[in-house]
Amino acid sequence: MVGLIYKEFVLQRRSLIILGIVYGILTVGLFLPAGTDYLKTLSDALGMEETIFIVLWEMMIFLIGFIIIIAFQSTIFEVDENKKWAGFITSTPLAGKGQVGAKYYFTLLLSVLTLVWVWLLDMIATVVFQLEASVLDMAVLLFYLGLLLHAIEFPFVIRFGSKGGKIFQEIFFPILIYGVIIYFLFGDISAFGSVNSMLDSLFQLMVGEKQIEKLMPLQAVIPYLSVAGYAFSYWLSGKLYVKGVETYAK
Repeated sequence: MVGLIYKEFVLQRRSLIILGIVYGILTVGLFLPAGTDYLKTLSDALGMEETIFIVLWEMMIFLIGFIIIIAFQSTIFEVDENKKWAGFITSTPLAGKGQVGAKYYFTLLLSVLTLVWVWLLDMIATVVFQLEASVLDMAVLLFYLGLLLHAIEFPFVIRFGSKGGKIFQEIFFPILIYGVIIYFLFGDISAFGSVNSMLDSLFQLMVGEKQIEKLMPLQAVIPYLSVAGYAFSYWLSGKLYVKGVETYAK
């Protein structure tokens, strides 16, 4: 299994280098307002306190980081979708379960590394910007939501191939986006008020008083749901791997 996980790093080395550069840019972007007048200028332009602005800035940077890693993880099956490789791996003691397991462990490891990246930057930002609030709870929630998303997605990719598995993305994400659009067009959005009040509500939800009331129940359930779903998805994908090989083009 360790060898197969190492293989993932070798196959994805170029993509990982690019990811490292991207996360380096995000890191610089996080601390870009520090020691400049831009922080005061932007916060004044939005009509909010500097502390709230920088926390929202943090949240945006970390959200982009998680979106990037989740999108990358969705592509990791494409590099070795090959009938010859599948025939070889299924003839070994590890079989298809080992191939699938390497993908799941590789995905989990990248998610953990992203969470560690957020944790370190959050600690540094707390000192640099003299913040009392932390966005680590939001990052942990995104970590588990990412695992839950892959738990649903990966069995489709393994059974129908990476191209066929994209049907999941083509159906799920448009439904989510259209749902948000329809809500904003026809739903009750009076609670959002102005842009400033919406941003303030977001701040309160993630790190303020509303977190205990609205976010804590979700944070209590999602970890168990994500871990259980990810484990079941791993088991199911191991069963589906051999059938999925039949969909490979070569």
